[in-house]
Amino acid sequence: MPTPATIARLDTHWGGLFGATTKDLYGSGVRIVAHGPALADYQGAYVLRYHSACFVSVPPAYLAHASAAFAGRTVHEVFDRRFLASAFGSAINQIIGPAYQGYLDAGDFRPADTMGARQLTYVHTPVLTRLEEACLSSEWEASGIDYHRPPIFGCFAGKELVAAATLEQRDPISLSIGVIVHPDYRGRGYGKAVVSEATAHALAQLPIVHYQTLLVNAHSIAIASALGFADYAQTLAARLKPGFSGRL
Repeated sequence: MPTPATIARLDTHWGGLFGATTKDLYGSGVRIVAHGPALADYQGAYVLRYHSACFVSVPPAYLAHASAAFAGRTVHEVFDRRFLASAFGSAINQIIGPAYQGYLDAGDFRPADTMGARQLTYVHTPVLTRLEEACLSSEWEASGIDYHRPPIFGCFAGKELVAAATLEQRDPISLSIGVIVHPDYRGRGYGKAVVSEATAHALAQLPIVHYQTLLVNAHSIAIASALGFADYAQTLAARLKPGFSGRL
């Protein structure tokens, strides 16, 4: 598990997203809030499940509707794709999650054999393109890999790039890892190898590393767990249509 100091920093970060104190995070029940500054640009409902509490942040236009729809509901009821779909109805564009939010610090990291994984450069663009073409577009998008945003790490089977990972700083305290593995090479250790390489690189820059994946992706979570990532919280996100009039 991350150190108490790391947990405290994570609690401050996540609590800040929802206007919650540390005491709130360790409370219970459902809390509905309007987006604060940290989520002001997100057109959707963002839901955090942390221990016995559930926090829901929505655009200000949706606050009254969400407060009424979620009134008297339990954490278990609210943190559910079907409930969100019912609560927001035709206003929903897409629901993402539930997602695993994992973290580690240097004391947790259990490096794996990197199998020769290394940082890629512009000369690897052709093999990176072939990897993208071999994967579903939704998988590639979820990985967060951007040709124009280094670093990108790769693991090869012969001359074929079969796994890639990237780092992105989404908040002030951690670096987030995104990973993708060629469909024909999954379950062979390449994902763990490239994530291990990316994690070591991340820890040389910031003391906390973040790993997000869908809860249904058991293989991805197994990679994270094997390397020392701990389950911190779960999230759900529902992208909502703008211009809400107060009626669905």
